[in-house]
Amino acid sequence: MKARRFFAFVAGAAMLFGVGCTPEDGGAEDTTSPAEITISPAETAVLLEGDTKTFSVTSNASWVATCDVEGVTISPELGKGNANVTVTVPASPVVRSIEVSFTASKPATLEGMPYTSTANATATIYQNAGGEIVEGGIASIKAAGDYDIQGAWVVAASSQSFVMTDNSGGCILTYLGNGATIPAVGTVLNVSGAVTTYGGLLQFGKDATITPTGETINVGYGTPLDLSTYAALDTYAKNLSVVYAEMKGQLVVKDSNKGYNNYNLNIEGHDGYDDYKGSISYAPTALANQLNGLNGAYIIARGYMVGISGTVYANMVTVSVEVDASHPVLQAENISNVPAEGVTNATHNITVAALDSVTATPDGTVVTFAEVNGNVLTYSVSANEGAAREGEITLSAEGVESVTIKVAQKAAPSGEVGEEKTVSIVFNTLGLANAENVDGRTFEVDENVSLVFSKGGAGTAPAYYDASNGIRMYQNGAVLDVDANGKTITSIDFVFDNNMYYLGCDTGSLSAEASTRTWTGEADAIKFTSTGTTSKTRAYIKSMTITYR
Repeated sequence: MKARRFFAFVAGAAMLFGVGCTPEDGGAEDTTSPAEITISPAETAVLLEGDTKTFSVTSNASWVATCDVEGVTISPELGKGNANVTVTVPASPVVRSIEVSFTASKPATLEGMPYTSTANATATIYQNAGGEIVEGGIASIKAAGDYDIQGAWVVAASSQSFVMTDNSGGCILTYLGNGATIPAVGTVLNVSGAVTTYGGLLQFGKDATITPTGETINVGYGTPLDLSTYAALDTYAKNLSVVYAEMKGQLVVKDSNKGYNNYNLNIEGHDGYDDYKGSISYAPTALANQLNGLNGAYIIARGYMVGISGTVYANMVTVSVEVDASHPVLQAENISNVPAEGVTNATHNITVAALDSVTATPDGTVVTFAEVNGNVLTYSVSANEGAAREGEITLSAEGVESVTIKVAQKAAPSGEVGEEKTVSIVFNTLGLANAENVDGRTFEVDENVSLVFSKGGAGTAPAYYDASNGIRMYQNGAVLDVDANGKTITSIDFVFDNNMYYLGCDTGSLSAEASTRTWTGEADAIKFTSTGTTSKTRAYIKSMTITYR
């Protein structure tokens, strides 16, 4: 039985011993028969507090005993012939399955030709709260087929899957897909159904029957497998297992055009697109929000590795994320379209990582006050009585370059063409159903302003989707008509999702392509058209703020 390295990584760094030995008496070994070795008992168990177990080795050859679980000791580690071997298992905060591998070797001859004959045997030690041998648990799942797992519990969860373990110490992913209800970490459940291979590892799929038992468990995590270098990640990718691990690297957030972002980690030593990289699998909303604010920062992610997708993405169902304190980050986007009347103590999200304090310095004229607390900038802008203008806020901190934020303020209204009014519409507050078709539908923003979405030249009608919290205008000419009922629209602020901001207009002008864009001009009606030509260049509109007079 070949030793599985899976559980070794759960406990941390591998321990490697010698792989050969010589006869203790220095004499020649019998070459007329092949090497043989058996271990008794083949399975035993210890409590989480740890213990020492004795195994009986029966062999006709020299042998070496190894275990790659940190802290496990073997005495003796090598020998010849029959012997007793003691294995000491340290305490563990988590259940696990430990394998001790025995390799026997001796010179032999076959049809007159000399060769080295080898034989292998494995002893399994289950370490769990009851100190019990486990039959039929997750650790027994070694090939595709139908399985019934009882009394497992969830140790990590994404928005579309979860990882579970049981008293056998094994771990396995269950993938349920988009929109599924994912059990919380600590939920005890029974899972039955077909197990198939994906990403190089076995997993339950969407058709699995999941039955919570009504019980919960406090989940603990052992020492993670260290994947902080490319060499370590490369080794993992070539020896896949569902294992609790830690990845360190620079976070790269990319839109996926599927209603969610991709979160990848460039690990130290990563050199190019074809190199393995970390990937946070289907981040739940709270985690996604945290990661979106850390784009470009160096982070530490801990969770369960669940295989390789797209040939290079080493996927993790993540338990926790924190900023890597050895890589401070200070980032901020510009502030645009401050109203002419100014603002007092407005807030603006910035990215601050591994910095004790950040100093905000306003220009003192346009921007009169600025202060940073954590990842939030609070600022005030004076009233504007003339043309549109710009101000600045400078952010500075020890160990990083200063960042200058441009603050754009609108011009003062003339007062001769009517009072200026600003109204907003946020599409995820309107009670729209997921995938609801809005082709030809009129949205009344207020008593003057209305919006109509239409298919236009696009191949798919516009629709609302929960995943993007807004209306999707598909590529190749979907249309949005904005009408102010004779009033004059002077600006429209758009907020887009997933960097889907590809939009043009028939009058006025739009600011540069970004997750927030502003139309400016003077018109009582504007036609906006999707300008993209692929599924990656659409317009997903989350909200609009319209100023008119």
